[in-house]
Amino acid sequence: MNFDVIYGDTDSIMINTNSTDYDQVMGIGTK
Repeated sequence: MNFDVIYGDTDSIMINTNSTDYDQVMGIGTK
């Protein structure tokens, strides 16, 4: 996986997956 971290904190993280497919993004999020 090659994602860009946009924001990271103690209990959360936001990443840029470079994907616009909702199901794919939600699948990545559960990993």
